Amino acid sequence: MRRVLWVAIVVTALSLGLAVAAIWGALRTYQVFTHRDIVALVECWPSPMRADEYRLVYRPFLRGRLGPAQIYQIYGDQWSVSGDVLVWRGWAQLAGFRTCYKITRLEGRYASAARQAAGPHTVYEMNGGSDWFWRWLHRAQGWIPGVEAVYGGAVFIACDPQKEVVLYATPSGFLLKPRRRWPKYPLPAPLAVPE
Repeated sequence: MRRVLWVAIVVTALSLGLAVAAIWGALRTYQVFTHRDIVALVECWPSPMRADEYRLVYRPFLRGRLGPAQIYQIYGDQWSVSGDVLVWRGWAQLAGFRTCYKITRLEGRYASAARQAAGPHTVYEMNGGSDWFWRWLHRAQGWIPGVEAVYGGAVFIACDPQKEVVLYATPSGFLLKPRRRWPKYPLPAPLAVPE
């Protein structure tokens, strides 16, 4: 009788242990594949001069804090941010490797291709552009264990003064997520156009 009780206790303990391990594994997998790193907060302010001119306020997220605001003048009805992205294979992500990225360009763009071709174009290099290391990663990606892909990625969104946009780096690339906010009028002093 004691032997049967002991076997029942061991089987129950092993079953509970396996169930806990399965739940932990499922939660860990979910966490790894849905993780987002905040890259920057971005706001657009319309210019009083032209309908297609905006002041874009880009605040990078550095070491867990918002960095100083960088202000760019852009033309268009949308803005775009692009950069280099390194995505790891699933097993490497489970081992703790996170998506690597470098923001390299910010630009204004038009929703219409005809207006894009005819209108003024603004583009700014950020963080020194694609450096020698990223160019090497693009060429050598097939030889690096655990690397799924190294590519250039871009995302764009409409200029909307009523929204603050959060730029994320996800396990598959960049993501823009707008958050509604009330517009701040008149424009803050650093953004106002001198008369």
